[in-house]
Amino acid sequence: MALEGKLELIIKINALPSEVKTDKNGWKSFVLLCSGREISLTVRPKLFNRLTEAAAKWPLWVASIEGRMGKTTPKGFVLEEPNVQVFERKPKDKPEGADASAASPAPAGESAPGAGPAAAADAPVATVVAPPPAPVAPALAAAAPAPVAAGEAQAGAASGAEKTPSSQRSSVFALEQQVRAALLVALEKGLSLEVVCSRHGLAQGQVQPLIEQRDSRLTEVEKHALLTKLLSALRAEATSGAV
Repeated sequence: MALEGKLELIIKINALPSEVKTDKNGWKSFVLLCSGREISLTVRPKLFNRLTEAAAKWPLWVASIEGRMGKTTPKGFVLEEPNVQVFERKPKDKPEGADASAASPAPAGESAPGAGPAAAADAPVATVVAPPPAPVAPALAAAAPAPVAAGEAQAGAASGAEKTPSSQRSSVFALEQQVRAALLVALEKGLSLEVVCSRHGLAQGQVQPLIEQRDSRLTEVEKHALLTKLLSALRAEATSGAV
């Protein structure tokens, strides 16, 4: 007999919804697009005010909307009993030498290194722990390092190995959205995460914390590789229709 569990969804956004409807009691209704699915939800005025206050007082912020999956709709489903929490996002530290490179103009026809990933990282997105908005994985841009002495090169390589590029984190974040959306489809077909991991040789003990957004000892590179394998496995199960 299967063990009964509770499926909870978490959607993350960093911008106010564009189309919001207000009923006679002041409740706010809006729709979020998550991996091609429309998630409809209605929140109390007090919860929606958290979003507007965050947008007014912080230049960078993120909201976590948690709820449970309700009735399905033609294009998605309803998120029931939503709860909203908001957090301030701190600006990412500038790498060494960024001020110097900003002071000197780039040659004609060339854009400043890293412009693409930074712009993509700040674009409004909505994410979900089964399912999140259409994920946009920014391209990983690598700027050619300036020539340095042998000793400085070794020290720079050691310190650089300890830092995780913002573009890598954004790529993992986008993969998490896709995995949660694919996992929801698998659950609707009667599959479980344990079955998928067993069939495709994945360690459930490493996968589970990523799905539930708990602390993981994996590096961003290891998370990216594991999530990529899991997403391929989920898509393969969905295509085969195996139960």
